[in-house]
Amino acid sequence: MGKSSGSIWVSLGLRTAEFQKGIKKAKGQLNGFQKFGAGLKGMFNPLTVGIGAVAGLGAALTDAISIVVGFEKANSKLAAVTRASSKDLKAMSDQAKALGSSTAFTASEVTELQTEFAKLGFPTSDILQMTSATLAGAAALGSELGEQAALTGAVLKQYGLDAREAARVNDVMSEAAASSALDFEKLATAMPIVGATAASAGVSLERTTALLGTLSDRGLDASSSGTALRNVFLELSKTGLTYEQAMAKINTATDKNAAALDLFGKKGATAGVILAESGVSLENFENKLNNANGAAKIMAQTMLNNVAGDVTVAKS
Repeated sequence: MGKSSGSIWVSLGLRTAEFQKGIKKAKGQLNGFQKFGAGLKGMFNPLTVGIGAVAGLGAALTDAISIVVGFEKANSKLAAVTRASSKDLKAMSDQAKALGSSTAFTASEVTELQTEFAKLGFPTSDILQMTSATLAGAAALGSELGEQAALTGAVLKQYGLDAREAARVNDVMSEAAASSALDFEKLATAMPIVGATAASAGVSLERTTALLGTLSDRGLDASSSGTALRNVFLELSKTGLTYEQAMAKINTATDKNAAALDLFGKKGATAGVILAESGVSLENFENKLNNANGAAKIMAQTMLNNVAGDVTVAKS
């Protein structure tokens, strides 16, 4: 019993000594780690913020590098597509950085939008004027940037508008989507069908959009609305009647369907009746679109006016 007891005490003594040595070693390592943290001049202290924060910093640095690489890649593509001068490329790059820091879109996404405009044949001067308004329109309508660029560019060309009117185009579409059953997909479907014909007939963008919105509110799908409205304008040109005269004929007829069929044919008859009966509501809608200045930007900013929006802008 005595011998066994002695062995136990010897063993415990040895393990205690080893334990104390381990503590001293750990303290030494800890002191070294603390000195390393202090050497970073207060940027961060792993002992204070924790290992998770250190890992987070590493992930953030990785993301930052990825963002820079992505932006450079997007700019290389822009340069290849535009073949623009270094001065023009710098101007577009500076714009992309500025908008990337103040909108829901990253600088790389802005550059990709600029590239889409370049592919549509717009020169650098036009691209610089169109980009900000188109970003606002995309945010307001919830569309992809490439799709928004294509629609904006198409409408400008249909109506013979210059790049400075990009804000008007996006404001009208954004207000229309907020005030009717129209949305981006419906506008992207209907406007290419009817836009050129409406412009040739002297019908404004605002009025055309109001007419499409009215038809959409009454349940017509976008393709049918665009086709029917195009047919209405074509038939009016053939008969020499004004829009107001044709609507009056339908409204005063005993059989409105027959009157609309006679005026616009099968493809435009239903739309003709709907528009003839819309009266004041259509006029009010058109007035709203005529006063849509700034609508896209206001809607885009409103959508970001929350915590989630703050995070989105910070990430972009």
